[in-house]
Amino acid sequence: MSGISLGTGFLFSIPVVLIISYLTFQLYQVRRKPYLPLLIISTVWMFFQFIGITLYAFSDSSWKISLFVTLIFLVMLSHFYWEQKNIERYIGYGLLIVGFCISFTPFNIFYGLMGVVISGYLLYQAKGNYQHLRKLCTTAGLLLLTYIEIILYSVFEGSVLIAIMAVMTYVGIHIALFMTLQDRLVRLLINSYHASIVDQLTGLYNKKEFRKRVAKLMEEAEESVYVIFCDIDNFKTVNSTLGHVKADEILKKVSHIIRDEVTEVGIAARYGGEEIVALVETDSPNVVKDISETILKRVSTETEVTLSIGYARGTEDITEEELIINANQAMFTSKTTGKNRVTSYQGLKSDVLMI
Repeated sequence: MSGISLGTGFLFSIPVVLIISYLTFQLYQVRRKPYLPLLIISTVWMFFQFIGITLYAFSDSSWKISLFVTLIFLVMLSHFYWEQKNIERYIGYGLLIVGFCISFTPFNIFYGLMGVVISGYLLYQAKGNYQHLRKLCTTAGLLLLTYIEIILYSVFEGSVLIAIMAVMTYVGIHIALFMTLQDRLVRLLINSYHASIVDQLTGLYNKKEFRKRVAKLMEEAEESVYVIFCDIDNFKTVNSTLGHVKADEILKKVSHIIRDEVTEVGIAARYGGEEIVALVETDSPNVVKDISETILKRVSTETEVTLSIGYARGTEDITEEELIINANQAMFTSKTTGKNRVTSYQGLKSDVLMI
């Protein structure tokens, strides 16, 4: 390949490879073990990029090895994007070993053909997923094109135009890989954050996030803040008679009903076990009462269980923990006075004052 073109290619790609190595390290920090091989390969790749800028004039193998390490990185990255049978992986690894050995030989045509075979095989494994995996498939396609250009360069005995095209494609590979890794890192971070605030079974917020949101809303809300506390009646009996699978299905149904009813005025969360809570912002106590009674009615008619519900209003002289305790106390009153009913904590306080 043209010395000037190769040097230019290495100069352009080194900063991108550094960024790719950094992104790979970030992926390793998020998921650790699965990304360790990819981190090792990216480190090797970065090493070859640095030595390539100084050795390309003395060794024809430097750019070929660097390009092939790029292909190895892409093959290993593909394992995270689409399912591969063991036999497909073994074939891929076998082709990589043969191609890597050819990198040290002066036979550029055979090296190019081997790269075409491996890149094409990688694209074949992504069959049916090109639209979903367009960035990764674009990278594989650019690698395929680069190896074709290497073959053409050898056939036409050192065409400068083909050499420049190959370098441009080579730089494009790095950019496409950077975009692929960036997307995956962002997706993993979003999923990690989502998992930290959401209950996996019901899809509702978890207890920690709910308490956090109650505290924040009590400080910032312009309207009154209410907590609705729901507990499934006789849930232990449901577990023992219908089984855990059916009980989980019922819990998810109840959760979806509660979320549906409060979605326009608040949020719902799984507080623990069979306890589902909701946070509502409104100045009308009747809104909270109507929501609670609608939830009660829908659960009793649409599922095999009933609920005991209590709700309480936040005031300036109580904390978020006290608000939740008050709603829980109202729910407990519903539980101990017949179940399948709604109780207001403010109503309980009024009754006590009257006595």
